[in-house]
Formats: sequence, C-alpha cells, structure tokens
Amino acid sequence: MIVSLLAGLAANLEDGEPEDRAAIGAGSDVEDARHYLQRWGLEWSFEDAMRAAHESVRKEWPVIEAVAAELLERETLDDTEVELVILIADGDADAVAALAGYRDSIERFRESRRT
Repeated sequence: MIVSLLAGLAANLEDGEPEDRAAIGAGSDVEDARHYLQRWGLEWSFEDAMRAAHESVRKEWPVIEAVAAELLERETLDDTEVELVILIADGDADAVAALAGYRDSIERFRESRRT
C-alpha cells in the first residue's frame, strides 16, 4: 500500500519532472505514506519506500506509458479497457483485437440506446 501511495510521485520523477513539481499532485499521498510508515512501525524508512516505488515504476514503465497514452487519447477508460491496454503493453497480440472488439461492442450498445 505504501509503495502504491508513492508510485505517482515516483512516476512523475521518472518522467523527468523536477522534484518540487513532481510532488504537487502527490502531496496527500506522500503524507499518507509517511503516516502509515510511522503508525505501523515498519522498519522501512521513507527513502526505502521511495526506492521500492521507483523500482516498481521502472519495471512497469511501458504499461504506465501505454495507459497514459490511451487516457490522453480517450480521456477515460473503464476497467476492461485498462486491463486490455496492460495486456497489449505486456505483448499480448490477441489483446489488440480484443480491445477493438470490446470498443466496437460498447459503441454499438450506445448507438442502440440512442434509437
């Protein structure tokens, strides 16, 4: 959970944002992570948690970029779209057709509701 709270900050830093700008949108998450580290009496320091968050972000960077690109293009994604985009980023060739088919079926459903 703590690594998840710090992943946004780590991703901003990984994307080249200066530390002061990277932290703007992550302020409450950073505070929460510090709170949980202290409250739970974990042996991890904040630096250990940030290191783990950076490692996780680096490992998943292609997936993060793929989801971000889809969000920039479409503005919103539902859970199925996110799962399929992740599969595509992980190299699942069948997921490309699955995503196209899923989006076609959603569009057909929406059109049927309009008429």
